[in-house]
Amino acid sequence: ELALCSILLHKGYVLEKWSKTNKSKPDFCVLLNGKKIWIEAACPDLGDVDPVTPPPVLIPGVIHSETIDIAQDVRPRALRASSALRKKFAKREAYLKGGHMSGKDAYVIAINTHRITRHADSMLEELVLYGMGLHQLNVRTGESWRQWKPETLKKTEDGEVSVPMAYFLRPEYKTISGVIFHSKWFEFDTDWKNLLADSTKIYFNEGANVSLKREEFSFGK
Repeated sequence: ELALCSILLHKGYVLEKWSKTNKSKPDFCVLLNGKKIWIEAACPDLGDVDPVTPPPVLIPGVIHSETIDIAQDVRPRALRASSALRKKFAKREAYLKGGHMSGKDAYVIAINTHRITRHADSMLEELVLYGMGLHQLNVRTGESWRQWKPETLKKTEDGEVSVPMAYFLRPEYKTISGVIFHSKWFEFDTDWKNLLADSTKIYFNEGANVSLKREEFSFGK
């Protein structure tokens, strides 16, 4: 929440002034071209049930190597990001009832994955938002494509259960205008503001009820 707010202020965006209230409302609101973009932020952690594997402890001077099954490595990370997204989506109804947010306002969910992933690729986001799995290749024809995974399995005490993926392709999530992902924690370099902003990835829900324009965002990918 603090990192994203810092990025927005650094890039010149105007945020709605905070007001004390007992009613529910999202973390903050961007005022842009006469409209409001409400942003709800989350930082998922490793989890207790079916947890994400913690990063290895690296020792200076000692070579570290590991073999990763990509699909199995991405699965719990996608589950943690999906859980955070689903919980923030569910809060929207309470925000509407609170009276601060209108159904005509854009609703964006921001997820910082620093605690659950140490990889720079976008496989986690693509699986959660579009159901895109591993790359597939026909070695005979050279044709390639992405595996279709509209859901993934979660391990529970009662066995495995299916958890939906591909949020942007599901009509019930059309009230999500977009999702912002970034994996960095705070940077302490002299150029930390730009380093944070440049690491951000913004995904637009093209089927959203209230859509966003790409040119409205001057940062990230």
